[in-house]
Formats: sequence, C-alpha cells, structure tokens
Amino acid sequence: MTIMCEKVATSLEEGIKNIIETAKLDYAQWTDRSSKGEKRSEYFEQSLKEFEDKCSVQTGRNYIKVVRDNSVHCFVVAKVTDKLAKKGFKVGDILKPAGYNAPALNRARGNVFEGFMMNWTGPLYLN
Repeated sequence: MTIMCEKVATSLEEGIKNIIETAKLDYAQWTDRSSKGEKRSEYFEQSLKEFEDKCSVQTGRNYIKVVRDNSVHCFVVAKVTDKLAKKGFKVGDILKPAGYNAPALNRARGNVFEGFMMNWTGPLYLN
C-alpha cells in the first residue's frame, strides 16, 4: 500500500514527524490487509504501538537520516551542497537509501514541504 501525505511541513522537524506518521499509518493499513478481516495478531498490535519508539533521527552535515529497527527508512536533504544543487535537489527532498550511510542521488521521492507518498518500508521506487 501507499499513503499520500498532504500535510505540508513548515520545518524539517515537522516534515520528519510527518514521514514517521505516514509510515506508521501505512503499516497499520498493511497489517489490517494482511489479517484478512480478522483481528490483528498480538505481534502486529505490539509492533504498531512500538512503531514510533523504534524510529530514530540522525542529523548529519547534509542529510537527516530516519532509521527504524536499525534500517535506514529514508534520508531528507538538510543542506544543499554544490553537488546536490547540480542534480536539482532542494532542502526537504526525501531520498531513498543507497546504503546505511548514503542516499540514492538519482531522484527525490518527494519533499516534506510539498507533500509526498510513502510506504511503511520507505520512499517509493522510481517508475
């Protein structure tokens, strides 16, 4: 499933909260769908309660990294360098991780200041 976040953030901090809330909402819908109309299992109920607690935010020089359960969920551009500007990135762009310490720099998957689409597993792949 995919959730469209239409909340437009006024700060990067608010945008990060929107990313986590949107991912949690998608996870809730995914667990509902996987239970096929039955009550969620205890595991999924507990996972949903702990979703935000298992998220952490790490601020670097150029990016903010959102981590969940020791996996990188996404990166958000915090500072536009010359390299990023040449590729057309701007502050607030959401990037898919290329690895634990670096984002994929092929294209932004949305922007926290403009709205975005998100899965609970991370930003969407490119079409």
